[in-house]
Amino acid sequence: MNKCNIFEMGENNSDYLESQYDLLKQNYKGSLEKLEAFVELIEREWNVSVNMRPERIFRFLTLGYCDSIHGYMDSLEKTIRETSDIRVDREVFYRNLLKKSKDKRIAFEQQFDGGDKFKYGALNIGGIGVEKYGCFCVILDRLKVRNTYP
Repeated sequence: MNKCNIFEMGENNSDYLESQYDLLKQNYKGSLEKLEAFVELIEREWNVSVNMRPERIFRFLTLGYCDSIHGYMDSLEKTIRETSDIRVDREVFYRNLLKKSKDKRIAFEQQFDGGDKFKYGALNIGGIGVEKYGCFCVILDRLKVRNTYP
């Protein structure tokens, strides 16, 4: 199965969105003040936020960086191996961590090159983030986010 390259897709999507925005500006000269103000706000204030539950924020504060769910599983597996004789079935462990979203997440990850390395965040221009994913909203360092990806 051919897997998608998410960075290539994002670059193509970015080019498309930019051309469509330019077309809008040409066709509606002088009547896009609110849209242009919104774009300026995003360009000026953008951040990436990640909402976390207590156990994940503890891990984030301990490590000093945001880990993917697979990195989290790797380190938990290592800790369990080093401290006990318990054997962990990685697939069962992964499915228990993901709970209801497991089938969708697995299918999604399998569509992309490096899908199991994805880290998730949301565009944030101020606010408490997406509480569904946790009550703590961490705003990531803009320069580090910018320099992390090609």
